[in-house]
Parts: sequence; C-alpha cells; structure tokens
Amino acid sequence: AAAAKEVAAAKEAVATAATAAKAAAAAKEVAAAAARDAELRTSIVDLESTRSNLQAELSELHLAMEEAEGAKREKASSLKMKTKAYVTQLQASHASALEEARAQTAAAE
Repeated sequence: AAAAKEVAAAKEAVATAATAAKAAAAAKEVAAAAARDAELRTSIVDLESTRSNLQAELSELHLAMEEAEGAKREKASSLKMKTKAYVTQLQASHASALEEARAQTAAAE
C-alpha cells in the first residue's frame, strides 16, 4: 500500500512537473508574442513618421514646382513683351527707312 501511494505521488509529481513545463512554455510564447507586438508597434510608429516626412517633402516639391511654373510663366510673358516691343521698334525703323528712301527717291526725280 505504501508503494502504491509512492507510485501515485510520483505520478502526481510527474503530472505537476509536466503542467508546470507546459505553463512555462506558454509563458515563453506569451512573452515572445508581446515582444513581437512591441516590435510591430515600434515599426508602425517608424513607418508613420516616415510617411509624415515623405508627405512633407512631397508638399515642398509641389510648392517648388508651382513656384517654378510661375517663374516660367513670368519669363515667357516677359519674353513675349520684349519680342512685341522689338517687333514694334523694328516696324517703326523700317517705316522710317522706307519713308526716307521715298523722300530721297522723290528728291532725285
């Protein structure tokens, strides 16, 4: 009877040890999952920061493109006005030269 009690106690000790080992393994898995969760949360924060920085850079690029487009339009407008002024001056010069040539021709006749 004593031997049977010892065997039962040993079996119970083995079962308790197995349960404790399973609990320890489960605790390890929970700790590993918590660590992965923390890493993922850190990654999410990093990605959100990167996205925010990229959006800021994109906004700066859009602004720079708009400014460049405005400068391009101003330059084109200025060039157009200078060209018109040059053409007007050229036409006046040609008209004056033509008038002078006609006057000289009339005087020569």
